[in-house]
Amino acid sequence: MAGARYISEAVTGTRRHVAQGLYGGSILLGSGFVIMVVPRLVPRVGWRGAFLVTADWPL
Repeated sequence: MAGARYISEAVTGTRRHVAQGLYGGSILLGSGFVIMVVPRLVPRVGWRGAFLVTADWPL
């Protein structure tokens, strides 16, 4: 919710709908990535390793 509100406030003008669509699409892309990748990672690195790969880890 906070991200959608940020996009709504940060982008103005006639292209706001494009920015909101890209934001929404990125959420779906991220969740699809996790659903596809985690089952393939678990046999190789265990559930802890798969969790670390998908966590928002500051480098």
